[in-house]
Amino acid sequence: MISPGKGHVVRRRGRPAAQPVPAKAGHMPAGRLPSGLRRSDMQFIRASVLTPILNYLRNEEEILQRVMLRHFNSDVKCIDSYDLIPLHTYVRFLEGIAKELKTEHFGLKMGQSSEAEEILGPVGLLFSRAPTLRVAFRQMMRYINTWQTATHTALICENEYAAMEYQIVDRTIWPRRQDAEFSISATCKIIRDMMQHQWRPVEICFEHAPPENPKIWHDILRCPVRFNQGSNRIVFWAADLDRRIRGHDPGFLKYMERHAEDLVIGQNRNSVVEQVEWYVEQHLSSEDLSIVSIARAFGLSVRSLQRRMADSGVNMRELIKGKRLTMAATLILNGDMPFSSVAQIVGYSDSTTLWRAFRAWSGVCPSAFTVADMERLQGEAEAHGSMHGDITYEENISPDTNF
Repeated sequence: MISPGKGHVVRRRGRPAAQPVPAKAGHMPAGRLPSGLRRSDMQFIRASVLTPILNYLRNEEEILQRVMLRHFNSDVKCIDSYDLIPLHTYVRFLEGIAKELKTEHFGLKMGQSSEAEEILGPVGLLFSRAPTLRVAFRQMMRYINTWQTATHTALICENEYAAMEYQIVDRTIWPRRQDAEFSISATCKIIRDMMQHQWRPVEICFEHAPPENPKIWHDILRCPVRFNQGSNRIVFWAADLDRRIRGHDPGFLKYMERHAEDLVIGQNRNSVVEQVEWYVEQHLSSEDLSIVSIARAFGLSVRSLQRRMADSGVNMRELIKGKRLTMAATLILNGDMPFSSVAQIVGYSDSTTLWRAFRAWSGVCPSAFTVADMERLQGEAEAHGSMHGDITYEENISPDTNF
């Protein structure tokens, strides 16, 4: 029930409480994933969401680099906007930056400097260019899981009030204050831009505990703010839902919707493999890279991860080995670093171990490896459906293969 000023269900023992919500049109009850996704699916968010963080921290390069290495083991500037980041990792990353900056309202401030397309790509464009808020929320609820999975969004209408609800479904992802405040703050900012800066919410609710100085939250969000609630919500006047928004482009929206539909289709094809592939590429230098560490990063059991990879015809050991050796081949061809450094970068304990693995994989020793050898390996992979760094799915590879 939407009751501004009266609160909802209070969180206890550090986790958000379950909250029964009336089943209304377009509403997905909290705790249930959308159709087509299972709890065994890995939870991800696309890397475009990092864009406003980069912009916000452009003068804090040292902090950004330190936190990026801690959580992603890579340079964020090399990440493509469509890359898939484990949701657990992303949420921890936001919490880590807030601690480094000693800024409790980091997510809140960052949301106020974000654009829809930066955060949600084509889904954000569909939202921000919609003819009305009602259409905008409908589009977001339809396509949100192509950009961020395991996420509950809902539009609830009751009498003169409406509420947009946002919550990560997985309750093991906690704390998640920065994600919640970033998402709610950014949504308010985007709606305000759509409404020509005249719009303001009636009330905002957060699932987490209140900060030491709530006045900052009130000032930034321009409305009363309540904490320890059953979910994260933006409460506003229902009449705002059908106000016409200037500047929407039906032709542009048609193409964006087609792109979003393509993402829905593509998400159903080997999405787990793509997420694991990205994670492996970002953690090649770690000697601890294994199915155990990958499963832990994605919040899955080892058995669940093995089953999902096997369903796509991919063997984890061969995937990791292929990625490491392909990267080693690229570094060798560049020819600007010692072989011992190559071994360290791609996660081998010593250069001798890499030398043996590389020769067995490529058929030549590293010092004799040429561009022609790389082209030969790529051609063999395409012809035989085997894996030499780039993944193909036609052939199961023996699980007994060593790294």
